[in-house]
Amino acid sequence: SVQVPGQMKQRVTVAQDYVDPQPLSSTDIRASAAESSLESKVHPRLLEDVLQMYTRRRRFLLLFLGPPGSGKSSLGRELEKAFGFYHLSGGDAYRAAQSRTSTIAAYRSEGRLQI
Repeated sequence: SVQVPGQMKQRVTVAQDYVDPQPLSSTDIRASAAESSLESKVHPRLLEDVLQMYTRRRRFLLLFLGPPGSGKSSLGRELEKAFGFYHLSGGDAYRAAQSRTSTIAAYRSEGRLQI
């Protein structure tokens, strides 16, 4: 039985069907979901959320490292076309930020932008 202080009784709801949590690894959860035996290991109110969290397709990140001109961006664009990946080039992002910075600096030097 859960003891709730008197001043908190109005703000606290005690779940009557509480079951002590059972530690499960993500591998255990996926295996149990495949065997349809997860219902006995997870509280019914959480079952759908747990199934969705551990059985949905996962996103991942590919990071290509190499010297300038080694084809990192070319490979990224090819993978974007072939598989629908999102391609983000660090060099392109850097150059875009550099051009915005130089544009702002030009506006400030001309007196068109006051900070």
